[in-house]
Amino acid sequence: MDCQRGISCEVSRRKGRGPRAVRAVDRRGRGVRRDIYQFINVPLGLGERGGSIIAAVFLIVVIGFLGAIVVSLVSTQSFQSVGELNSTQAFYAADGGIERGMRYVASNEDGTPSWSDNAGITGIELPNLASVDLGTGTFTLTSRYPTTVLRTALPAKVGGPVVVTLDVATALDFPTAGIRIEVGTEAIDCTGKNEATRQLTGCTRPGGNQPAHPVGEVVRPVTRTNGVVNDTQTTINVDNTWPNDKFLDIGVIMIDSEQIFCRVKTTTSFSNCQRGFNGTTAANHGNNQPVYPYTNQATLVSTGNRATLLSGVAQRVVQVTIFQ
Repeated sequence: MDCQRGISCEVSRRKGRGPRAVRAVDRRGRGVRRDIYQFINVPLGLGERGGSIIAAVFLIVVIGFLGAIVVSLVSTQSFQSVGELNSTQAFYAADGGIERGMRYVASNEDGTPSWSDNAGITGIELPNLASVDLGTGTFTLTSRYPTTVLRTALPAKVGGPVVVTLDVATALDFPTAGIRIEVGTEAIDCTGKNEATRQLTGCTRPGGNQPAHPVGEVVRPVTRTNGVVNDTQTTINVDNTWPNDKFLDIGVIMIDSEQIFCRVKTTTSFSNCQRGFNGTTAANHGNNQPVYPYTNQATLVSTGNRATLLSGVAQRVVQVTIFQ
């Protein structure tokens, strides 16, 4: 303690901890000139060391938070990469199914001509394939054809209407009731179908003389135009398209000799159509004219699946419409 010259210093202690009072008095003991207090029980530098601890804790928290973010980002990117890989493999599996179906169209595996069964009947449906293993994934292939063919000959008819059963190559995709078909140029209405026996049932042949129809003659669904169709019209209104059945969602229809490629189908129309398709000539067509699908076309739908550890199955679907 620094005391002024001529002044002595005496120290008095208080009980317990706390500041020690330093009292300055002159040598004659006259009056207190000043009181000086010093906190001597607080260790030197304690404030500085406490601040360092707080800063260190804060830094550790920040570094831990940043580390958690980095780990989360790396994990997310890893999951995304694995997901994209599985999705790509599922796509290629689906694409493999499409190529398998196109090979059937080009030439059946048993060596018979394309679009035919073992008896040489053209127009049969492609086989549907389920869970074909490609090593890194599987595909399921389904096909839809717009037409079928007679499996048993239909004899000539003379006289009034007659109800018959038609044996066909396949009854798939025909509606369950209200079936209107054409065999050659003969219009026939049927009331039902039996897919297991490959038959169209309750089929009424119209009155008058009707020609015979041989095995392999095309059996096609038919509807009729609802209103006049000019040669530039891209929407064709019809009586009924049999949604999700024989008329393809994307495919070619025929009116007279014109082929028309349409990309949208509703229950009563075909729209977004390209007129004069496949080298035919766009023309005007009258009301109530027959409309039927082009024979040599099919829709192939292939679903690719890739099993994954975390998400179960990655799946991609490829659909194409092919023509011959």
